[in-house]
Amino acid sequence: MNDENKKIKEKRNWNLIIYNLSKFYYFWQIFNPIIFIVLICYIVYLKAPNVPRIEISPALVIENGRVSRLACNSDDEAFKEVAVQLSESLAQILYAYSSSDSYSAKTAAFGINFEENSPSASKFHDFVVRNIELTAKGNSGEFKIDKEKIKAGSLPTDFSIYVVILSGTQLLQSKTGTVSQMKKLSVTFKFNMDRGSDGKVFKIIGFNPDFSSI
Repeated sequence: MNDENKKIKEKRNWNLIIYNLSKFYYFWQIFNPIIFIVLICYIVYLKAPNVPRIEISPALVIENGRVSRLACNSDDEAFKEVAVQLSESLAQILYAYSSSDSYSAKTAAFGINFEENSPSASKFHDFVVRNIELTAKGNSGEFKIDKEKIKAGSLPTDFSIYVVILSGTQLLQSKTGTVSQMKKLSVTFKFNMDRGSDGKVFKIIGFNPDFSSI
């Protein structure tokens, strides 16, 4: 009798083992793909190089080497920073001409900021030629910008158009003496969301140095 009970007990144990194995196999079929995917992801994570995250946004290199980043066309402060710096550089080229070699390089590099074949680009070229002629005659200039009088902002009707107005003092030096006169410059920019091959975010579409004398 004891032997028979022992056999029955052993059979129950085996049945329980088989039952548990069948349950394990059932759950293994369900979770096997998930475990495999998690394992692959973990291996890829371990093998992945430790590269720092880099956020890319449109950028414009200014004449003095500074870089201003524009997150989007509603970033008014970033627009203002870029537009004012470009306007200051343009004012220096127009009113602070020099006989140094850097003047030609500066004007040549700045020309790319203009919209190609536009009236403003032609006007800029004419000013550069005039300044070269003046320096050839022994004249020189210096321009000091009045930071407190700079105004910059986008048009209410078109946020892609940005206007900067700045004032300053031009000192003209020649053999006959030094002349000081107030100048005012208005520069109009067009924001280019797509940007061309030159990568410029702003293009100068107009400027008015002739509403200059105050």
